[in-house]
Amino acid sequence: MPVLQVNSRSIDQKSGEIWTAQADLQPISFKSDRLLGYAELATLVTPVPIAPMILDDPDDDHVLACALTAQADLIVSGDRHLLGLKTYQGIRIVTASEALQIITA
Repeated sequence: MPVLQVNSRSIDQKSGEIWTAQADLQPISFKSDRLLGYAELATLVTPVPIAPMILDDPDDDHVLACALTAQADLIVSGDRHLLGLKTYQGIRIVTASEALQIITA
């Protein structure tokens, strides 16, 4: 059965800390026992400060800071402000369908 490696990052809105995690998921196997170890893979990082980039939606700057700190390969988003940048500090910003094309190529 094929395995999909998932990298996840989320932002704590109060502290600005970033949680990153990696997990290998098998399709159609989202049982709770498989996901229990997910938290054990998480790493807490603090985003680097960045200059404001998206004046129309400053919260999007948090996503950019997280990606930069986590040394992300891609930012996957449906947000029009982020997608409008196309890249940030060498990190490509793509839609979910574009990301699937990249990781399955």
